[in-house]
Amino acid sequence: MARHRIGSVAVLFALLSIGNITHAQTFRGGIRGTVFDPTGAVVAGVGVRAQSDSTGLVYSTTSTSAGDFSLPDLPIGAYSVSTHKDGFRDAGCRKRGLVRAGSPGR
Repeated sequence: MARHRIGSVAVLFALLSIGNITHAQTFRGGIRGTVFDPTGAVVAGVGVRAQSDSTGLVYSTTSTSAGDFSLPDLPIGAYSVSTHKDGFRDAGCRKRGLVRAGSPGR
């Protein structure tokens, strides 16, 4: 039986932009980005979790085969964002940011 070891490859995400101000009349925004490993390769199937700092509500998605993820239509406010993938070491990759009204998220 072949054993596939991923080892200590850490899941990192970059190009994460939380909240850009636009001129829309809305009370919602979004978060989107791309998940990369330390070598710069995109990582598919990564769970991305955004938790509202004020309400504790959790919004989640999974990165695509291109490593992209999107959490659209979030209530405005501060969020803590983290990633997880089985077989990858938890690198403590967490980011806090603010979702502003009308933000497309990137």
